[in-house]
Amino acid sequence: KNIKELINYFQISGLKLIEEKYYPCSYAYLHRFPVINWLSKLYDYLIGLIGNKKWMGQVCLVFKK
Repeated sequence: KNIKELINYFQISGLKLIEEKYYPCSYAYLHRFPVINWLSKLYDYLIGLIGNKKWMGQVCLVFKK
């Protein structure tokens, strides 16, 4: 249902969370549209500056056994 629940499942199975990174990615979905692509790039930049994980669309989780 969410990232915290996914992390919990991996930790229960014996893995240790090493790194958790979030990335904005609206441009990846909207890059084909002429004006919207520029706005989505700006949106991604602003979300990256704010750093609000809730609005970022990609996550990278690194676990170690």
